[in-house]
Amino acid sequence: VSGLSSQAYPWGVAVSGSDLFVTSPLAGTIGEYNATTGAVINASLVSGLNLPSGIAVSGSDLFVANFSSGTIGEYNATTGVAINASLVSGLSGPFGLAVSGSDLFVANYNSDTIGEYNASTGAAINPSLVSGLNFPAGIAVSGSDLFVANYGTGTIGEYNASTGAAINPSLVSGLNFPLFLAVTNPPASVPEPASLSLLAAGALGLAAIRRRVRR
Repeated sequence: VSGLSSQAYPWGVAVSGSDLFVTSPLAGTIGEYNATTGAVINASLVSGLNLPSGIAVSGSDLFVANFSSGTIGEYNATTGVAINASLVSGLSGPFGLAVSGSDLFVANYNSDTIGEYNASTGAAINPSLVSGLNFPAGIAVSGSDLFVANYGTGTIGEYNASTGAAINPSLVSGLNFPLFLAVTNPPASVPEPASLSLLAAGALGLAAIRRRVRR
């Protein structure tokens, strides 16, 4: 995909089948593209958002973290129609999102926590499933493992997705402002670090948000 406006600042990405969804925080939109060809399907599938950052897809549902308003919105992934624009509210700088079954995991950048919510109702299961993090941004789930990118420490931590217990808070270290995560080829059993491929993407642009929100 090319030709995205620097003013739109493309950020979060999610893939479902042949569809590629991209958040543009400054434009307040989610664009939809063909994941194979990059062709535009709908550059403004969802609009009117409030600094959208993380995004996750589960079936026909598209979940979006609105960083500024502290909400998670739910939309129809095909039409872009709002199902519940405030499925979860009262969050503190929600950034990364991950869905596993009926569980929605949210990285709260400003409160240094990972919260767990019901993906259908938005009800809190455990708002502080993992705490004591350092500007958590991207998150990914693979089986019973929850991976978290800590922007502040340059690390990827591994936690139990059910209990929040730390497995390895510094599974990967020495990174430069990691923001987003993806897990490829998840194994059937709990992996050793060497058997799991983690992709972390960093961007200095988040520093502007960090200065504005946490000064």
